[in-house]
Amino acid sequence: MERLVERRNPADPAEAYADLLAFAVGFGRAHQERRPQEAWRPARLHLGSGKAYRPGWLNLDLLERAEPDLRLDLAEAQRWPLHAESPYAGPVELHEGQLEHIVANNVLEHVGDLPRLMTNCLALLQTGGRLEIEVPYEHAATAWQDPTHVRAMNENSWLYYTDWFWYLGWFEHRFAVEQSGYLDLQLRECAREQAAFMRVTLQKVETTLRERMDARTMDARLHLPDDTPSAQWLYRQDAVPAMVSAAAELTA
Repeated sequence: MERLVERRNPADPAEAYADLLAFAVGFGRAHQERRPQEAWRPARLHLGSGKAYRPGWLNLDLLERAEPDLRLDLAEAQRWPLHAESPYAGPVELHEGQLEHIVANNVLEHVGDLPRLMTNCLALLQTGGRLEIEVPYEHAATAWQDPTHVRAMNENSWLYYTDWFWYLGWFEHRFAVEQSGYLDLQLRECAREQAAFMRVTLQKVETTLRERMDARTMDARLHLPDDTPSAQWLYRQDAVPAMVSAAAELTA
């Protein structure tokens, strides 16, 4: 009798948990049935999501235990468009110029091939899209407290993605620093001297004609970019005879 009373104890949460679990299973099935059949094309990407899952975003991580929407390494070469299958979101597509916003919170200091990752982020963002970054600051103890960190970052860590973009083979677009600041250990805004982290927002912008000219100058290869304005004569071998003929007509 005492055991029966214990089982019916209203303070026992077992029945409530069972009801909640049954509801979750039913809700999940209904969601799967009603979910659109076409592939999801997210507008926002959370890079290195870890335990900080963001609903409505495409959460990427390399670790299975993080249970991301998709396991994908943007520090590796990728071909766009990318078609993938998410265990939680179903089919996913990523196209160039698709994303409005990418967040990388304490991720870049772990990445082996950072130029490759930044190139993929630039490709995926639409013009005007933003890459929001938080990293440990070089002069703080946070920079090297994690044994998986492969680099420390400071104010000059963005130059190759903003000013010297041609070095990475970029031509039509680059990043521009929209906002930059420092955070203390409690993630409050602070002065540089108290900084434990840096927070930087980069925006994808089109390069100017002057910047493209500089990029051609710094490129050792001799070629004619596709964006060159139409001209009567092109600097290529098969145009030489026509150029000679035209010159003869002018001097005749």
